[in-house]
Amino acid sequence: MNKKGTGYFFQDFYFFGKKVACPLFCSAILLILSFPNFEISLLAWFALVPLFFVIKTSSPVRAFIFSYLTGAIFFAGTLYWLTYVTKLGYPVLILYLSLFFGLFGLLSSIFFRKFENSRLSFLLCVIIPSLWVFVEFLRGWLFTGFPWGLLGYSQYKNPLLIQIADITGAYGVSFIIVMVNFVLFSCLSGFLKKENKRAFVLQATIFCIILGLYIGYGAFSLKKSETDTNLRLAVAQGSIEQFKKWDPAYRDYVLDRYETLTKEAAEGGVDLVVWPETAMPGFIDECDIQIRLLKVMKEANAPLFSGAVTYKSEKGKDCFFNSAILFSPDGTIRRQYDKIHLVPFGEYIPFESEIPFFRSVIDKEIGNYTKGEEFTIFEITKENERPYKYAALICFEDIFPELTRRFAMEGADFLINITNDAWFRESSEQFQHAQASVFRAVENRTSVIRAANNGFSCYISPKGIIEDSIYNKNTGNIYKEGSKTFNIKVEKNRSFYTSYGDIFVCACFAFLILCYFIDFCLPRI
Repeated sequence: MNKKGTGYFFQDFYFFGKKVACPLFCSAILLILSFPNFEISLLAWFALVPLFFVIKTSSPVRAFIFSYLTGAIFFAGTLYWLTYVTKLGYPVLILYLSLFFGLFGLLSSIFFRKFENSRLSFLLCVIIPSLWVFVEFLRGWLFTGFPWGLLGYSQYKNPLLIQIADITGAYGVSFIIVMVNFVLFSCLSGFLKKENKRAFVLQATIFCIILGLYIGYGAFSLKKSETDTNLRLAVAQGSIEQFKKWDPAYRDYVLDRYETLTKEAAEGGVDLVVWPETAMPGFIDECDIQIRLLKVMKEANAPLFSGAVTYKSEKGKDCFFNSAILFSPDGTIRRQYDKIHLVPFGEYIPFESEIPFFRSVIDKEIGNYTKGEEFTIFEITKENERPYKYAALICFEDIFPELTRRFAMEGADFLINITNDAWFRESSEQFQHAQASVFRAVENRTSVIRAANNGFSCYISPKGIIEDSIYNKNTGNIYKEGSKTFNIKVEKNRSFYTSYGDIFVCACFAFLILCYFIDFCLPRI
C-alpha cells in the first residue's frame, strides 16, 4: 500500500502492476449502503462516481477486472443471506453476477475511448446509462435470469422517483441514477474539456431536460386517483420455523396457528383469506388437512387462497408442483396455479438429465418440482359489483418483470405474492425481495399484496407505496406471527409498460448501436 494519498479510502495501491485509487472500493460500499438493511437511498446517486474515475483511466481489460471486483464486493455484501441455505451457492452466484459489472466496465471503457475526442462526446451522459440498462437486462434474462438488486430498486421508498417505471420498467430508474452519477463524474473530472464548451452545454441541456421530465412525470403520476374496490383481503403470516413446516409432529401446531390468525383477520368480514407459500403442512387431499381447512373457512365465512405442494401423475410419473390454490368456503378447489418460474438449484436442477451426478455434489437438498405452463387468473366477486381478477406470484416470481407483465396482460386487476422468506432468517432478504414487488406494482399499475411466512407481509398500492404491513406495534419488528386486513385499490387503465413491455431497453440498445456507427462518419475534434 502506497502511503501517499488523502486519507485511508483515497490511498493508492497496486493491482496487476497498475496503480489504482481506493475509491474503486468506495463504489461497492456506497452501493451496499443504498440497499436494505441500510437503505440510504441517496448514496446511489453518486455511488458510481469513483468507479467511473477508474474506468476512465483504465484499459478495457483492466476496467473489466476493476468493475468485476466492485460487483463482487457489492453482491457479497447484499446477498450474504444466501449462506443460510447454501455455503457453496453463495460464492458461485457472486462470481457469476459480478461478470455483469465487469461487462459494464469493459463496454464503458470502450465507449470512453471511442467518444472522448468525438463530436458526440456530450452523448456519453446517455450512452453510459444505456449500457447499464442493457447489462442489467442481460442479468435478468440470461440462464433464467436473476434481476435481484437492480440499481433502481434502491429508490423503492421514494414514490416520486419510481413512477417512470410504468413506462420504462425498473430499468428507467436505473438509467436516471447512472446518468446523474456520470454527470457528477464529468463535472468533477473535467471530462468535457474547458475548450469544448459546446459539448458541456449540450450535456447540461440533455441532463436538465431528462431530469426535469423524470421528476415532472413522477409528480403528475402521484396526483392520479385510484379506485377503491371495497375488497377486503386478510393475510395470515404464520412465522413457522423451517424445520417445523414439514415435520408431521408439528402438523397440528401449524394448522392451529393459521386457524387462530385467520379468525383474527376475518373479524368484521373479509372477501378472501390469504396464506403464504407452502402454508399447508401436507398434501391437500389428506383427510385431516381437509377437515381442518373446512373448519377454518366455515369460521371465516370466506374463500381461502393458499400455497401448497401438489402432485399429479403424468405419463406414469408423479409430478410435484409449487402451487397456489383457491378454495371455496365449502372446501372445494375453484382454481389452481402451478408456479411457472422455478428456482434453479432450489426447486430443480438445470440440465439434471444431462448431468445426473450434479445433485450429489451440491451442499443442500434440492426439490424436484415440475414447472407450470398456464398463466392462471383467479376471480373474486363482491355482491352488486363486477368481478375482480387477480394472479399469484409464488416465491421470487415477482422479481421477473416480464412474467408479472404477462399476468397483467391476462387481465389481473391486482397481484398476490405468496412467499416463504423464512429460509433466510431475519435478514435484509425480506426487504430486498419487497423492493421487486414495489416496482411490479408501479410497472403494471396494480396493487400487490404480499403474504409471507416470516415477513415482509404488506400491501403495496398501484403507485408503489407500501401503505400497510404486518409488524409488531411495540417493536416495529416484521418477523412475527400476525394477521392484517388490507383494502384493495385498482387503476382503470393499463400502463404503457404492461402494453409494450421492455421497449425502453430496446431503445437503449438501438441508441448504443446508432451512436457507435454514426461516430465513424464524424471527424475527431
